[in-house]
Amino acid sequence: METPEMPQCLEEVANACESKEQRDQRGRTEILKRWEIKILPLDRGCTVSVGCKSFAFESIDAAMETVKQYVDNPFAVIKHYGFENHI
Repeated sequence: METPEMPQCLEEVANACESKEQRDQRGRTEILKRWEIKILPLDRGCTVSVGCKSFAFESIDAAMETVKQYVDNPFAVIKHYGFENHI
């Protein structure tokens, strides 16, 4: 009986043991941990800062919807706002 070779690094072990969904979730969590999110309410709307980038919103509801989208799928929101080179 032939013994399979051991993977050479921990990443290979993780990839072999995790489903694609688990790897995506781990990647998403790593992105979310990388930058602090700050919300500053204003007289009209608010600003949301993610790391060194700030975005203005006309309403808090619009900001919260975007923050929810970011938490659900940070890759899509990062690409939409054009700072994928920062990840």
